Amino acid sequence: MQISLPPGRGRRRTSAFAAAATTGLVAAALLTAGSSASARSKPDLTTMPAPEPAAQITQLSERGTTTGRTAIGGVGGQARAAAPQTVCQQGAKWLRLRFTDLSLRGRDTVTVSGVAGGTFTFTGRHWPGKAFHTRAFAGECVQISPSLTDPASSYRIDAYQSGSQSLAAANVIVAAAGDICGTACNQTDDVVAAINPTAVITAGDNAYDSGTLSEFNNNYHPHWGKFNNLVRPSPGNHEYRTSGAAGYFDYYNGHGVETGARDQGYYSFDVGDWHFISLNSNVSVSASSPQVTWLRNDLAANTKPCTAAYWHHPRFSSGDHGDNSGMGALYSALYDAKTDLIINGHDHHYERFAPARPDGTRDDANGVRQFVIGTGGRALYSATTSSAGPSEVFNNNTFGVGKMTLTATGYTVEFVPVAGRTFTDRVTGTCRKASTSPDFGVTTDPTAVTVKQGNSASTSVRVSSSGGFSAATALSVSGLPAGVTATLSPASVTPPANGSATSTLTLTASSSAAVGTSTATISATSGAVTRTANLQVTVTGGNTVFADDFESDGGWTVNPAGTDTATSGRFERGNPDQTVSTHSNQIKQLGTTTSGVNCLVTGAAAGSAYGANDLDGGVTSIRSPQIVVPAGTARLAFAYSVGHGDNSGPDDYLRVRVVDGSTVTTVFEKVGAAAEVEAIWQNATVDLSAYAGRTVRIQVEAADAGTASLFEAQVDDLEITSAGTGQADFAVTANPTAVIIPQGQKNYTTVNVASINGFGSAVDLNVTGAPAGVQTQWQSDPVTPPAGGSVSSQLMINTTATTATGTFDLTVTGTAGALSHAVTVRVTVTSAGAGGFADDFESDRGWTVNPAGTDTATSGRFERGNPDQTVSTHSNQVKQLGTTTSGVNCLVTGAAAGSAYGANDLDGGVTSIRSPQIVVPAGTARLTFAYSVGHGDNSGPDDYLRVRVVDGSTVTTVFEKVGAAAEVEAIWQNATVDLSAYAGRTVRIQVEAADAGTASLFEAQVDDLSVTN
Repeated sequence: MQISLPPGRGRRRTSAFAAAATTGLVAAALLTAGSSASARSKPDLTTMPAPEPAAQITQLSERGTTTGRTAIGGVGGQARAAAPQTVCQQGAKWLRLRFTDLSLRGRDTVTVSGVAGGTFTFTGRHWPGKAFHTRAFAGECVQISPSLTDPASSYRIDAYQSGSQSLAAANVIVAAAGDICGTACNQTDDVVAAINPTAVITAGDNAYDSGTLSEFNNNYHPHWGKFNNLVRPSPGNHEYRTSGAAGYFDYYNGHGVETGARDQGYYSFDVGDWHFISLNSNVSVSASSPQVTWLRNDLAANTKPCTAAYWHHPRFSSGDHGDNSGMGALYSALYDAKTDLIINGHDHHYERFAPARPDGTRDDANGVRQFVIGTGGRALYSATTSSAGPSEVFNNNTFGVGKMTLTATGYTVEFVPVAGRTFTDRVTGTCRKASTSPDFGVTTDPTAVTVKQGNSASTSVRVSSSGGFSAATALSVSGLPAGVTATLSPASVTPPANGSATSTLTLTASSSAAVGTSTATISATSGAVTRTANLQVTVTGGNTVFADDFESDGGWTVNPAGTDTATSGRFERGNPDQTVSTHSNQIKQLGTTTSGVNCLVTGAAAGSAYGANDLDGGVTSIRSPQIVVPAGTARLAFAYSVGHGDNSGPDDYLRVRVVDGSTVTTVFEKVGAAAEVEAIWQNATVDLSAYAGRTVRIQVEAADAGTASLFEAQVDDLEITSAGTGQADFAVTANPTAVIIPQGQKNYTTVNVASINGFGSAVDLNVTGAPAGVQTQWQSDPVTPPAGGSVSSQLMINTTATTATGTFDLTVTGTAGALSHAVTVRVTVTSAGAGGFADDFESDRGWTVNPAGTDTATSGRFERGNPDQTVSTHSNQVKQLGTTTSGVNCLVTGAAAGSAYGANDLDGGVTSIRSPQIVVPAGTARLTFAYSVGHGDNSGPDDYLRVRVVDGSTVTTVFEKVGAAAEVEAIWQNATVDLSAYAGRTVRIQVEAADAGTASLFEAQVDDLSVTN
């Protein structure tokens, strides 16, 4: 089922977007280098793999593995210390991260720790230029701690895997054999199928006699070809009987099987927590050869705890061909890197060797265990020879396959015979670089704290056990900024075996503590073992004058000047969906915030196609309520993210502006460019000292202003603070700053007095400018704000039946000694029989989206906009009208048309929008409006459009249209509601719509609303 777009409404690219799904408590923390606040993301949690980078080490995973998306990264050379970052999956027993970039210079590092134990420090040698998956880390969270000082250093993590089994239980199975087809590969293929492996490796001589393409097609393909989606081959000498092993490469490459370059034939990949290396013993294997050089580099780059290698010619063999000292350079490189297993063929028998050094000396501590499994189907050899290697088991009368059951710490290798044969073998071992001894790790949550001078803040320190560790662990803190002290309660914890224990770390900053950001070190010590975690500590001075984390409605106004031109992606306060471009494999809109769940975003919903739901058509703006900038040094700080496609340009922008009366000044700007830029949270700080003592508003703007392009912008955690220096002072504000009162009625405004620079004295409140017949009364006077806080008092404004009608300004003044500040409240007195309201939605009349902060809709939220017509090809009906009853705008549940059935309609719950104050006229009063409701046959009675009257704390539904299990086409209709019961009262009109039951297609529109008598 598709939704058709009206002419001229198409998007720029046709490649699909992958939209992230929000699930439960799953969270990944995002905090870039230079950030000041910890953040938790909502990654896409799905069994569908994340988009694959072009150059990466292939990762085959344990069955039941879940894949999630995240966006974490950082660059070196930042002025501020980088906080640790966290990725979590509730209930997971382990997590494995994917780096898409790890470019580390000099001594820069990135350390990853599991909350249940296990730590690995990544350096510049680990897979430069390639994407790769890390080893698995125990626990439901991993912590990423960057240490980047070089500006050229960077890293990025875009995805992770998680599992529900412990690392000890989670396994992968690899089937292995060489010398295959052969006469008996029609038997060994049944063994492979019964093993049901994650991967199949071949140790050469896969198709006899000469490895021609014809022999592969006729001999190999009918039996082992069924495993081409699993196989990772290596060539044997019989393949090279055909020049350049052309048949081998043509066959496997023709079926999409990895083989390495045709002139090399060697490559590597990962299976679970094992690194596998396929080598080619038919080209040069001397110590100085390109292959051995590549092998040593590959081993150095590897980050897995377990390693296996395979090729055709064995270093040691008790069979017909015997030992081959020419393989010594390969064996030595593997031994030096603490490789665990080697699989070979060539001799047609099965043989297991004890762990050994390159010269054959048994070495149970560091040696490599080698197998010869030349039993894949070619006639077995009866001849034997003496080997320098420590042979433990030998059999040359049974066809069969090696079954390798591999975990993150060890292996079990079995020989599985063909049907009718009885010889078997089984051996277990522990990986050389795996940690199986008792251990512990330490993490913090949150990983970054901000503490004001004279105040305290806390974080939780967790010590997690692995390998059965359970001992007293002492905690300490170092590296704190001057003037900050730490208290740990308790100072020592004992985690239960394979569990965790926590302590609360409280940081207290003195009034003179050094302002700035630094990295403290949390140390956990048990015996001779110490594990550490980093904690970003930011000390701020003075007081916060204004702060908005956008978790509730803070009084921001969309399109305040009524001049916005954007047709979609308009600014809204919402819970953003992560959107990933498959054109560039980059996240363009983050599904994270820097705190809580909401932020300002250019259209919270994810798009279903390239550029869908991003900012389009021009400018979108949103303006804060009034803010009094403190005296002295003041700053504006906020987090932001900008992501755009390579079709962007310098006409596209995110701007933050200061509105000072009629003067609007841009104080921050990020512009587009003809490049793919991935979204990532960053921090910005702006000096507002030039506005000290003035009453201003902050305006956030974004534009897709040139050629249509993909552009997304987000803003979160915006605050204005004083620097903690200068004279103690206070600020006075009022909300609302304009009220309407009919003759003989009263209305209210709330006056707020905020402390600046530690002010904490009594403030006398006074009102001047009231004409005859107007009386004022304070709820509280005087008021005393706490140092660093604020206090409010309600001002009642009362009129008489004979008060003159008209508009006048009241001046509200706060006085404390020689300090005095004022704010203006505009009052309009209407006649007792007057009042009323009319809105055609062509300009902003002060409606508030989600006024109670309780909306749950995930898309299709109410907005004032120019609606796109949307036609369902399922029913061939118009579900959202592209018309209005006057002008070009109306209220609509998402103005943009959808590109698929149900896209951009109302989804996920309730959306609401509330009018400014309206004085209902005396006598017979009525509310009239035009409306349209369109829905699919998947709708029901839980879906609705409602119009409600808000009278103080009482909210009454006066109009309702509900859904039904039927196709209903959108059409403009008129409604009239009697409001006589509210005559003379000051009310607001609230419009609500809901897709509240089973997800369904539901669209609603309202236009030309008026209250008259």
